[in-house]
Amino acid sequence: MPASNFPRLPASRPILLLLVLVAVLCWHQAGGLSASAILLLALLLAALSRRPPVSVPAVPLAIVSPVDGLIVGREDAGDPWLKRDALKLSLHLGWLDAPTLRSPIEGKVMQLWRSRRPDTFSGRRYTCWIQTDEQDDVVVSFALGMAAPLVKMQFITGQRVGQGNVVGFLYFSGRVDLYLPANTCHDLAPGHRLRAGRDILGRFVHD
Repeated sequence: MPASNFPRLPASRPILLLLVLVAVLCWHQAGGLSASAILLLALLLAALSRRPPVSVPAVPLAIVSPVDGLIVGREDAGDPWLKRDALKLSLHLGWLDAPTLRSPIEGKVMQLWRSRRPDTFSGRRYTCWIQTDEQDDVVVSFALGMAAPLVKMQFITGQRVGQGNVVGFLYFSGRVDLYLPANTCHDLAPGHRLRAGRDILGRFVHD
């Protein structure tokens, strides 16, 4: 299945309309408490089925944000998967952020890890190594803690993904760590908010 056509949570307009109608009936039959609960469920389904439209910036060698979220960390660190020096950027996906996950670059999926980090025994992760046609490597690791119990991915080793394409969904908040080449050009600081597929995290540097 193409990454750009990855299925969303099944919350269409007819379902939402039905929930609103049921809430109205409950308001007349059972009171406001039941109606309020159904309306909250409708709002939750609407939030989880969001897929904001994106226009990927036409910037050569750009790396776009994979999620709507806040930069919570930036450091020079070792990449535990590819065993290299890297620039590590960490982003936090909040409860109210769109759950869509997008590919930060165009390239080929080289390898997948559906387990813990190789250098620690804590935390569940879903990690993907993507390589561009120019041999630039990006590792994207999704941390799944107790606050992020539901993740849906569509990655296949050897698959090509387009920059900004939908590659999955991460519901109920989470954390995304990106390991970029150590010489990546960047000027973002912790606290900066980004939009998936639209905002640039950095740019690859080539001689």
